[in-house]
Amino acid sequence: MDGRLLRGNNGNVTASTRSEHCSDSTVAAVESSQAPMAYDCINQMTTSAQPGADGSIDLIPGASNARINYMGYDSRGNGRVSVDGKGNRASK
Repeated sequence: MDGRLLRGNNGNVTASTRSEHCSDSTVAAVESSQAPMAYDCINQMTTSAQPGADGSIDLIPGASNARINYMGYDSRGNGRVSVDGKGNRASK
């Protein structure tokens, strides 16, 4: 498995990529996926996504089997709420 991080102009990681090579030496298949991240105007991560089993990512809830995580902050930058890919909500 290979991986790398993509960074934006301000140094934030905007996506991570992952490539998996088939363990069967007779097959030259490589499966790649990308997990994007989004930030607000003060560089706090607000969204992260991991592709589903089919490799797709759709930001519309329920449109794919991707796991989308959302984070919310108060006016002082403290993490206050997070919603994981299964819809579980945690408040702090």
